[in-house]
Amino acid sequence: MKEMLREAKRIYFSDSHIPRCNEFFVEWLIKIIDYSKAKVYGLGDIFELIECTKDEVRNKGIIEMGLLRKLNNIGRLFLLKGNHDMDAGRCLGFPFYTESDRFYYSISGVGFYFMHGHQFDPICKHTWLWNILRHIVPYFVTPGKAKYGQKQKIYDATVKRILNNVYKANISLVFGHTHWAGIILRENGKVIINIGDMLDSCTWLLEHKNGKFYLFKKWEIMAEWPKKIKEV
Repeated sequence: MKEMLREAKRIYFSDSHIPRCNEFFVEWLIKIIDYSKAKVYGLGDIFELIECTKDEVRNKGIIEMGLLRKLNNIGRLFLLKGNHDMDAGRCLGFPFYTESDRFYYSISGVGFYFMHGHQFDPICKHTWLWNILRHIVPYFVTPGKAKYGQKQKIYDATVKRILNNVYKANISLVFGHTHWAGIILRENGKVIINIGDMLDSCTWLLEHKNGKFYLFKKWEIMAEWPKKIKEV
């Protein structure tokens, strides 16, 4: 694992929902700082500012926030806003959120858009509507809660709608939001990489210097793209 981290070009995570994040997130951040020099991109919902107050986030997420600040101080951290981050940059003293909610670049000849993914969610893709519904909706469809028990059907239906909207957009995409992790290769050549979350699944994405993406669950590789690199 140390070798993989040393050879990483960029590393991506999503949906840590500080302070409700998994204990693995702290272990992960420490190893990322110690063993890698890669840029680290948080693709939204880094903080939980819908179900928690800013004081709860500050007091209970002090370790995670300290490690993120350390990454920022050495110029390696870039954060995109998700639908649960709200005004985290201002009220938590994290001014290093990027101005845009997405970015784009190519890897292995494929151009990827990187974003949180709520832009494809019919419930919260409209900021004004989400600001009205956010006090009620999370208790019914937030993936972190809805993955279990009686809310499983709601969660599955929400993820299906999001993926259908991604298909309609017809782009190659790396995103989080759904708390589901996997790589989908479409017949038209588009690639969809959902990196999952640091709250429930402990999944994340590593972009290697060899031009490949590796999707991890904790420290185990669960999927990769592309399977084979064509020789030039």
